[in-house]
Amino acid sequence: MKITAVGDVLIQRPYSTDYADFKTLKDYIMKGDVRFFNLETTLNREGSCYGGNFSGGSYLRAEPEALGTALSYGFNLLSNNNNHAFDFDMKGFTDTLDVIEKSGVPFAGTGRDLPSASRPAYLNTKDGKAALISVCASFTPPSPAGNPTDIYPGRPGINPLNYSTTICVTKKQAEVLKEIADETGVNRRAEIARKEGYQPPLPENVFEFSSLKLKIADKCGTETTLNKKDMARILASIKEAKQNADFVILSLHNHCVTGEKEDVPEFLREFCHIVIENGVGAVICHGPHLLRGLEIYNGAPIFHSLGDFVLELSNIQSAPADFYEKCGVSTDKTIKELLDIRSNGGKRGLMYDRRMFCTVIPYFEVKDGRVTSLEMLPVELGFDETDDRRGIPLVAKDLYFVDKFKELSEVFGTKMSLQNGIIKVEI
Repeated sequence: MKITAVGDVLIQRPYSTDYADFKTLKDYIMKGDVRFFNLETTLNREGSCYGGNFSGGSYLRAEPEALGTALSYGFNLLSNNNNHAFDFDMKGFTDTLDVIEKSGVPFAGTGRDLPSASRPAYLNTKDGKAALISVCASFTPPSPAGNPTDIYPGRPGINPLNYSTTICVTKKQAEVLKEIADETGVNRRAEIARKEGYQPPLPENVFEFSSLKLKIADKCGTETTLNKKDMARILASIKEAKQNADFVILSLHNHCVTGEKEDVPEFLREFCHIVIENGVGAVICHGPHLLRGLEIYNGAPIFHSLGDFVLELSNIQSAPADFYEKCGVSTDKTIKELLDIRSNGGKRGLMYDRRMFCTVIPYFEVKDGRVTSLEMLPVELGFDETDDRRGIPLVAKDLYFVDKFKELSEVFGTKMSLQNGIIKVEI
């Protein structure tokens, strides 16, 4: 089995693929029997849905025809499980499901209830069947799907990976924080709720400071714990996929940061190791909008972030009042004026950081459930192009970012070399 994949497609409009590099990119993607991408936008008609109370950042929306533009690169498997899934609330989400379902392309990670959002998607190829499971660790509060009961239907939404973070502080620091909490009253509501039995008691050595949970420890730091219920559900999906497919891919969307944006949080690396130990053959991560390192674990590749394949934040066509209010801008401004104000005249934001315009397209071959070879095509998204063409993928001519990618991957012991414009990886 042969597989190609990219990260996020933040497409905001149907656009012409009649450009020089399109055929080269499509031909490379088409080398795969399985060809995956993550759709990071909603698909609905302009003005047909209201903006959600929460958004993943920008309010992302494209006309339904934009899915055809994305698929024209040759993709045949997708996820739309990410932090923008509910930018236009429930109707925007279900309209998106309608469009994807109508396309006939298998997808995972979202559904009409939690069982369907958790379920693997399958793709038959000439060399066997592939399964896709999609999870998201960074999402807005309305996003997670819900389970049905005998009386109530389940809630449409995403397949979530929840986790909890406890901040560790020293005893001396805890005393100062507790004093501030007592004087300001930030814990009063929680204390009353706990006293009345509406919240569980705190574990030993753990205390609250407003919405934060803190633990008294020998030194400062954070402890992150994966949600046991979510992990059990995800592992059950992997078990099902292993029984029904020859190769299992897991897609992980996240915006989690513990240091620099390129750094991989340890708890997510632990998660990737666990799913591989339970039968996943490759983990494809996306979300941070830039490249993170490549790790080979037990012979399985973990692309800790593939960044973006399409990044069209400059081409948002319109926005609800919530977006304007979030940015402190009057709704009588045009969308271009809104985006210019938010970026401080092009001085900040994803569209003005060259790192966000660099990615790779992995191509790997699988035999008997094991990856036997892996290479990657360097791609850039037209950072120096005009607004109308910025964020659209091109074959990279300046390979300056490959050395940084190699450096990030060497942290995990991964060795790679650049040969005739292609990155070759030692498996």
